[in-house]
Amino acid sequence: MRASGNHKQWTNGYPSRDIVAADIAAGNCHVGVHADGSPRIAYQKYSQS
Repeated sequence: MRASGNHKQWTNGYPSRDIVAADIAAGNCHVGVHADGSPRIAYQKYSQS
């Protein structure tokens, strides 16, 4: 985000590695990886009730 000019999102270390790992483990965040195993995209799953 910062590299593309958005300096207001993801500040002060948020989200931390632990928060992201917990979201992935809970099935709330998904990470797409390249064939070499490096991360390429992450997205948060939202639901509206």
